[in-house]
Amino acid sequence: MRALAVYGVILTLAAFLLGWWTTQPAQTYGGSEWNNDG
Repeated sequence: MRALAVYGVILTLAAFLLGWWTTQPAQTYGGSEWNNDG
């Protein structure tokens, strides 16, 4: 049962990191989205 709990925590952390990563495209790609004004 403990293995299932650990697996659940890992999945939760992975989902959180993935969600945070996808909401920060400007930081992950060097700000190209913001510096692209013209």
